[in-house]
Amino acid sequence: MELLMGFGIAGYRSFGSEMQYVGPLDKVNLIVGQNNVGKSNVLRFAQLLCSGKRIELEELDRPVDLAEAPLLRMAVARRVSDDDLAEKFQVVNQPHHLVDIVRTTRVPGTDDDLVWSHFEQIQGNLSGGGGRWVRRGWRLETDGIEATAAGLDIHAQRALSQLLPEYKGSQSSVAATRTMALLTALQPDDSVRVETIDAFRQIGPPIDGEQRYDGSGLIDELRKLDRPLAVQNKARRLWTQITDFVRGVLDDPSIILEVPSEGGTLNVVRGDTVLPLENLGTGIHQVVIMAAAATLIQERLICIEEPEIHLHPVLQRKLLRYLDEKTNNQYLIATHSAHLVNSSIATIFHATWSPEGTRVSPAITPMDRSLICADLGYKASDIVQANAVIWVEGPSDRIYINHWIRQSVSDRLVEGVHYSIMFYGGGLLNHLTTKDVDDEMLDEFIKLRRLNRNMAIVIDSDRTEKGKRLNASKRRIREELQGEGGLIWITEGYTVENYVPADLLAEALRAAHRTATPKAAGKYENPLAKAKTGLESVSKVRVARETVERWDSKVPMLYDLAVHVRALIKFIDGANAESIPTTRDHG
Repeated sequence: MELLMGFGIAGYRSFGSEMQYVGPLDKVNLIVGQNNVGKSNVLRFAQLLCSGKRIELEELDRPVDLAEAPLLRMAVARRVSDDDLAEKFQVVNQPHHLVDIVRTTRVPGTDDDLVWSHFEQIQGNLSGGGGRWVRRGWRLETDGIEATAAGLDIHAQRALSQLLPEYKGSQSSVAATRTMALLTALQPDDSVRVETIDAFRQIGPPIDGEQRYDGSGLIDELRKLDRPLAVQNKARRLWTQITDFVRGVLDDPSIILEVPSEGGTLNVVRGDTVLPLENLGTGIHQVVIMAAAATLIQERLICIEEPEIHLHPVLQRKLLRYLDEKTNNQYLIATHSAHLVNSSIATIFHATWSPEGTRVSPAITPMDRSLICADLGYKASDIVQANAVIWVEGPSDRIYINHWIRQSVSDRLVEGVHYSIMFYGGGLLNHLTTKDVDDEMLDEFIKLRRLNRNMAIVIDSDRTEKGKRLNASKRRIREELQGEGGLIWITEGYTVENYVPADLLAEALRAAHRTATPKAAGKYENPLAKAKTGLESVSKVRVARETVERWDSKVPMLYDLAVHVRALIKFIDGANAESIPTTRDHG
């Protein structure tokens, strides 16, 4: 499908006169903020933009709490490359100068690859030609065109004259006319279509005969998938997809879904037990409605209001992953869930309120996300993590451990859903790996277990010979975790990299560093030291990535690796057992 790349809003409901940009957009996008700051208005405007209809605003669609009601304006983004322009205008020379014209003056600081077209609402009768946006009540803004044209260098002017030689006039006016013609030709189309899943969701009969995706009439649509004609392979595939999602949510691969011939419900068959979906609990009911709706809808922009309502954090993450991996839509989601904000899947925008109206800004850095959590009123102790937390030294260990888990259980355990991996590197690492133990810092690390009782830690032994005693800080960590049911994995060899067979590590080293001269390391030697690699410094992350790409089922697990991986999987399974929803009859 064609994605909506981005849009801007001004003069609509809670939005003031200054254009607020929502872009660049990805497949899954979150609009996050407190209640009553304008999150839902972002979704409403996206629906207006993608409706394909002429602007029809009611009185309350105009800003009412601002000193002066501004003009309704909007912006739409598209990606434009040199090749696009060369193909569109049949030019072979200097197309990059044409792109520069629209980029340098029309793009706010959102993304250099996006070209923004700015529109204003047409006042009075429709005029300005037969363009699709004009028919819908929008006209391309002309403010700043003359200034833009006056600032064009000789290369841009020459490119414009080659592209649009038919325009005549004085040098300044013809440049402005040609610039306007270029911008008009680059207007994005309005082919993206939109659907909405409202905040109130409940399976029931159709309302007024309309197709809705909040649960109303959903059973009728699911019935078509449950009992398709022999030639309707797509319907059969979608039904299997929905069934697999429910099996994943309930962690039971034997579940069967049935749509009864009568009644407006979905039956869940689990062994000898058959229960209506609503009897499994509100959270399961809600998440299945949203996943089913997103599966039935095809190649649309879907606006979802507060999907987190009634959903456990694990269900929130599973839903987001399903939307991203198993459906072909684009999503714009209004939420105030910190658990969704913490996802690596979505592009996030922070909505806030100011005296000038709603403000929207992209959340790009970890600090941006931290500010969002503070704005939502969350403290660090409030944020529920995945059910198991695994602490490792750094990013390379995370790569190895994720690979070993996937190799053992395929996709059954998912990082971010069933477990999280955290890093204890940096200053704290120094205290875990040297004799200079800072008791206060060690106490603080041990107290991290309060954030999640299901805590595991993977530590390099740093042993340089067999039987060498661990340092005092590592011994204390081991005693604390083992005494309270945690899991600790101390490598048998010097470091995690010693688990990698020598020939495989050598191949990965040469792929990551062309000048590497690998030599096999013993069990109690650092395999990434200069003496073993010929390098002053080694990128452990690059080596890890190259290693796991080559590590298939034929590669042996050395020393105690297999034992520790099995123990880690058992630990994660145990931590998640309590969160698996159970089938229950509410009578």
